[in-house]
Amino acid sequence: MWISFANLELFALVLIRISTMIMLMPVLGYTQVPGRVKIILGLVLTLLLLPVLGIDPALYADRTFYDWVGLVFEQVAIGVFFGFISNFVFMAVQLSGQIIGMQMGFGIVNVLDPESGLQVSTIGQMKNIFFLIIFLGLNGHHFLIQVMVDSFSQVPPGTMHIDSELFGELVRMSGQVFSWALRIGVPVMASLFLTEVAMGIVARTVPQMNIFIVGFPVKIGMGLILLMISAPVMVVLFQQLLRLVELDLQVLLRLLAW
Repeated sequence: MWISFANLELFALVLIRISTMIMLMPVLGYTQVPGRVKIILGLVLTLLLLPVLGIDPALYADRTFYDWVGLVFEQVAIGVFFGFISNFVFMAVQLSGQIIGMQMGFGIVNVLDPESGLQVSTIGQMKNIFFLIIFLGLNGHHFLIQVMVDSFSQVPPGTMHIDSELFGELVRMSGQVFSWALRIGVPVMASLFLTEVAMGIVARTVPQMNIFIVGFPVKIGMGLILLMISAPVMVVLFQQLLRLVELDLQVLLRLLAW
C-alpha cells in the first residue's frame, strides 16, 4: 500500500497513535532520547505497518471535520493509556528503591531524575538504570512495539469504547504498583529490617555502644551488599512483572474494543 491521497487520512491516524505511544513508552519515550529520533521512528514504523494492518482507507475518506477531531483524540487517548500502563513496572522499581534508600539511611540523599524532573532517592535511580538495561536485554521494547501492532487489529481507528469497567481496571492496575514494588524490593527490605532488629538488641545489651553512630555505616554497607546479592532474584521478579504488564496491556485493548 503506497501513501496517496486516498489513504493519507489513515496514514495520519496511524502516525498519531504510534507517535503518542512512542512518546510515552519506557526507554524510547524518555526525554533523553532526541525528539528527532522519536519522530523518525514514528514515521518509519507507520510506513512499515500501514501495508500489513489490513484496514480499508475508504472507511475514513468521507468524514466531517468533527469526526476527524474525534478520531485524533481517540488515537491520542489509546496512546496515553498504553504509555500509562507500560510505565507501571518502572514506577514500581523506583518506589522500591525509594523505600530501600530510606531504610539504608539515604532518605535525604536525593538526585535529580532527568525524566520526571523530581528529586528521587539515589538507590531508586540506581535501580531504575539497572532495570532499564535489563529491560533492553530482555527485548522489552520489542514486545511493546508488538502491542502497538496488535492495537490496530483489536481497536482500529474509530472503534474505541470507554466505559466504567475500563476505569475500574485502570485503578486496579495502578494499585498493583505498590505490590510490585514490595515484590521487587522485599529481599533487601526484609534483610535490612532484621539488621535494624539486631542493632536494637545490641543497643539494649551493650548500652555503652553508640548504636546511632555505628548503625548508619552498618545499614549502608549491608544494603549495598544485599542489593548485589539479590540482583539475580530481582531480575527474575522483573521478568515476571513484564509478563504481567503484557497481560494488562492485552486487557486494556480488550476493554477498549467494542
